[in-house]
Amino acid sequence: MATLITVILDESGSMQIKVDDVIGGFNRFLDDQKAGPDECRLSLTKFNTRCTVVHGALPIKDVLALTAKTYTPGGNTALLDAIAESVRLADKDKRAEDRVLCMIVTDGKENSSRETTLEQVRTIIKEREARGDWTFTYLGADPAQFSKESGMPGANAAAYDPTRPKVMFMSASAAADHYRASPDRQSKN
Repeated sequence: MATLITVILDESGSMQIKVDDVIGGFNRFLDDQKAGPDECRLSLTKFNTRCTVVHGALPIKDVLALTAKTYTPGGNTALLDAIAESVRLADKDKRAEDRVLCMIVTDGKENSSRETTLEQVRTIIKEREARGDWTFTYLGADPAQFSKESGMPGANAAAYDPTRPKVMFMSASAAADHYRASPDRQSKN
């Protein structure tokens, strides 16, 4: 089975104090996933006050590591716009044989989206999960509240630990490994 991992990564100003750990954690996640058991592609969107699509779905082996030049935190948190933009991109890139793992990583709450409402995100998540081959995960501030508001399964949400981003990425990598090794097209846990 093939997996499309869509990473939605917070690049807002609050991430500045932990920039090295976020870069190291993401790069460790990337290295771990390159060794994964199935065919995998990865897309990356960074967000602060605006969304930046770094790249659409690339074979995981071709995805470049983050550096201090390619990850430069600043600005606010347009989380909802980033989710909508990333899902639109994944819709375009998804092949019939793909299952999609949409991984949202943020240390803060929404505070600057201009185009997307929470209701729209709830609809996006509900519609994609109903297809049976989409899994949304959230590593962020107040995961219980976000999962409740977005309609995402609570078991797919975990608190972002701002003091240990590398450890958080390692946990995300272990969960992604488990998902990719599974025959299931979707996970609610």
